[in-house]
Amino acid sequence: MMKHSVFCLAVTMALASMSVQAYTAGTYEAEASGLNGPIKVQVTVTADAITAVKVLAQRETDGIGSKAIESMPAAFVKANGTNVDTVSGATVTSDALKVAVGAALAKARGEATDKVEFKPGTYKARAYGNNDYLNVEVTVDKDRITSIKVPEHHETIFMGEMAIEKLTDEILRYQTLNVDAVAGATVTSAAFKKAVADALLQSGVNLAALQTPIPPQGKRSSGTTEEDYDLVIVGSGGAGLSAAVTATENAKRKVIVLEKMPVIGGNTLRCASAYNAADPERQKALPMTNTLKEAVQKAISEKPVSPEHAKLMADVKAKYDAYLASGSTTLFDCPEWHALQTYNGGDKVGLIPVIRTYADNALDTLHWMEAHGTPVLSSEPRCGSALAAHASSRCARRDRAGEAPL
Repeated sequence: MMKHSVFCLAVTMALASMSVQAYTAGTYEAEASGLNGPIKVQVTVTADAITAVKVLAQRETDGIGSKAIESMPAAFVKANGTNVDTVSGATVTSDALKVAVGAALAKARGEATDKVEFKPGTYKARAYGNNDYLNVEVTVDKDRITSIKVPEHHETIFMGEMAIEKLTDEILRYQTLNVDAVAGATVTSAAFKKAVADALLQSGVNLAALQTPIPPQGKRSSGTTEEDYDLVIVGSGGAGLSAAVTATENAKRKVIVLEKMPVIGGNTLRCASAYNAADPERQKALPMTNTLKEAVQKAISEKPVSPEHAKLMADVKAKYDAYLASGSTTLFDCPEWHALQTYNGGDKVGLIPVIRTYADNALDTLHWMEAHGTPVLSSEPRCGSALAAHASSRCARRDRAGEAPL
């Protein structure tokens, strides 16, 4: 079993020799693509040794990539080269630092670092993304990346999928790996960039030659524009969009919704549009299994942590006793049971009155969404914070080729 990816092995093997001396003394700069953007380094050398490594610019994640930023410069100096260990949990940042320092050392040896030369062909690689492995096929001719295909992935539609499309376009258009991760899809972005780099290394290219920054994206406003609105909503998640619809319908107000992410949807999108609700109509089609009965019994029999918890448990017990007395074999569900699961699923630290309000209004909200044209599909009987089954639904969405709707 390989302990490291192709990228890690190739970078280590290709750059290990850079501990060999014969530098022109001085200070040299280079950069490489990290997780969130370019990492620029400054390397100072004498004729036979690295004396200092500084990171001049970076946007890596605090507490993760920042660990590599803080510790690896000293490691390069100590090793007198780039053959150093990556920092666990910050592989992408670590590898970017190796590439950047390696490129700076190549400059110190008088080597060209901007020559792009591939062995023509199609190369395959994969990296673990947000949901599963992400596979890529990269085709190159002698001096250009001509195609990047992703024949298989399970990344979140509209988020991870969007990141793949955007990064593919930028890498091909600008012929560089120095592209920024897509906000909201950083895990997918990192996996995609890593897989593409792994594939390109198989072509024999020097990755340091594929680090040219892309031109600035977007236009900055040169002044101030004033507009008047009755209501400004920050965030285009399910709550923000619902508030916007309600405000415009009920009061005919002029509303604007502001969103910093490249796509709308917020947390509702991240949870793949899953929606829990105690729905009497949908739950008629779901059986009450022994496992589900045990889940209810366990939840109403444990020691309460507060009077509110005890009251909620008692309300569920009363509904469950009535359900058992009815002889029904279909799914037991009610707003109280939904609320109790949500409270337990949150490690019993949530505010029960607020959770009750949420559960009591979940079904009405679902009906409101349907009345406004939201297509809803019946789905798995559990999702989100639920610990047992509900008559769950999902907002219908575009499906990948060959996949049935959720």
